[in-house]
Amino acid sequence: MSNDPIFSIVAPIYNEAGNIPELHRRISAVMETVGEPWELVMVNDGSTDGSAELLNALHLEDPSTFAWSNSPATSGTRWPSPPEWTIRAGKPSS
Repeated sequence: MSNDPIFSIVAPIYNEAGNIPELHRRISAVMETVGEPWELVMVNDGSTDGSAELLNALHLEDPSTFAWSNSPATSGTRWPSPPEWTIRAGKPSS
């Protein structure tokens, strides 16, 4: 079985630091029963409550979780920045 994700779950995040761990736990619990590779992409849209930092820590703990941050302190930051990101987004790699 390939490690490339078959399923991509995208979740918007805005000042959700208190809910991120539970969201991740629930999505992981369901997706682990599917039996196919998956990824979770959390999009931080300007949170000021520490969500961006929590998402970064979450990725270090679980590499299937990615984050895109649009917060003022980390505008445009991605964790991680995989070379295939542009392919997953439907754009050719450069």
